[in-house]
Amino acid sequence: MSSMSKEVYEYIAQQTGDSILHRLTDQRTGEQFARYAKDQELLDKLTPTINGKTYPLPLPTYSPFHRMIQRMVSRNNRFFYKRNCDLTNKPIILYTFPLQ
Repeated sequence: MSSMSKEVYEYIAQQTGDSILHRLTDQRTGEQFARYAKDQELLDKLTPTINGKTYPLPLPTYSPFHRMIQRMVSRNNRFFYKRNCDLTNKPIILYTFPLQ
């Protein structure tokens, strides 16, 4: 598991010129992580407006490391999919390789 210290987040903020707005706690592990100003700008940009009413997006509850893990777990790298066989009409699972 990744555990970045407060100094690492401060260093990232200093190098990128991006200020830290809040320190949040990871819902799963309890580790602290920073939320930067550019993260808030992105959330504001992606916030939907429907019929003149804005619906703000929630703040992240997991650290960047755990969000990356969630994205990678749900990634389908090998393209398995179900379909029916044309000859027998029985359900089969096909496998294709990703194009590279």
